Amino acid sequence: GTIRQQRCYKCNHQNDDAVDNLAVDELARSAPAAALVLAAKFNAPDNVEEVYRSAHAHAAKSCDNCHKLQACKVDMHLLKRPRALVLSVGWFATGEDVDADEVASLCRFVERESIEASSVFSASARKDQRLLDLLAIVVFKDAHYTAFVRSADGEDAWTYHDRRSTVAVGDFEAVVTRCRDGPMLPYLLFYDALIADPERGLRYVRCDDGGL
Repeated sequence: GTIRQQRCYKCNHQNDDAVDNLAVDELARSAPAAALVLAAKFNAPDNVEEVYRSAHAHAAKSCDNCHKLQACKVDMHLLKRPRALVLSVGWFATGEDVDADEVASLCRFVERESIEASSVFSASARKDQRLLDLLAIVVFKDAHYTAFVRSADGEDAWTYHDRRSTVAVGDFEAVVTRCRDGPMLPYLLFYDALIADPERGLRYVRCDDGGL
């Protein structure tokens, strides 16, 4: 992707020191757990994409011409839309210092609706027809990492993976309950798209299937 400083929204001036289309190869995205919990509680912002955009937002620049503060927005332009998405969650407290109900709120928030991958990076990105749904969550407790994975056919049926052990959990609300009771803290969120397969109906397309 590239980073661009836009023209002043008040006078349309382009700053002389604006660096247009600065190439960026690192597209990793992380957001504080606290930001996701606040969004879940107060619905502001009301989607996962905006939480992650805010966490990586570049400060707007003042205009050299009209001197309007923060009038020249800085945004990211994607050269290629992601086929799948992995988002990380940053925790500043662990163990007994974590509110179990906040863990549950975060889990429900990141799963409740489909997301647009491009919108995670830029609010001005072209709308993507290929929506992504939560496919898996890597969680941790006491420095031990495990995962919950959704059924490949897209049904609301999840399994719990701990080393070589795989256990059926049930629907996503059962996942929420296990994360809250641990508490097991979400660390990585995997999103992918469901597509129609003539032989198997709806299913997730993972990276080794070639994507879209």
